[in-house]
Formats: sequence, structure tokens, C-alpha cells
Amino acid sequence: MGQRPTRVPPGVGIIEEPSFSERIDELSRIYPRMAEVKAAIDWAVSHDPEWGTPLQSNQNYRIMKLPCAPGMPDMRVLYRYGLRERAEQMAYLLYLDPIEPSEAEF
Repeated sequence: MGQRPTRVPPGVGIIEEPSFSERIDELSRIYPRMAEVKAAIDWAVSHDPEWGTPLQSNQNYRIMKLPCAPGMPDMRVLYRYGLRERAEQMAYLLYLDPIEPSEAEF
């Protein structure tokens, strides 16, 4: 299984790493609106890739909390957007996880 490239003009390009693709497929079996969540992630990251909070251990990696529609948990998205990615105008989606109500703040 390779990377799934996506382009959402006018922002940066999005590369979906295999771990992210597999997680989307997994969560799609649980949450029927995952296609909408994926579209929202692509749009948000492509239009403002610096929106996510940089990790303290590595500033090239960011975590974004995505509020979702009623009936869906909010999602936590891990992606890479550093100096090299800025030059390439690409962001790499790495992992996605639902936020349980008990984890409201991370």
C-alpha cells in the first residue's frame, strides 16, 4: 500500500502516509462520516499547515485537534510540516485518533 497523494488548491499538497490511510479505513467501519472528516482534514491542513501545535520534541511534527459534527468524536491528527515540507509545499498526514470525551484537552 503506497502513499495517497491529494491536492487541495490553493494551499499546500497533502500526502497521506500508509499509517494514516489504514487508520481512515479502520475508523470508516465505525464512523460512517469519515469521508467528511477526511475532507475537513485535507482542507484545514492544506490551507493552514501551521495551525497544528508543534511537538516539543520535534517542531517538524504537529498535532491538530479537529472538532467534528454531532455524532462524531473530535479527532486528533498527527502530521509533518517542517522546513523541508515548506520548501516542497507538502504536508504529510501520519496518524488520526478519535478523542474520547474524557480526553477533552490534550
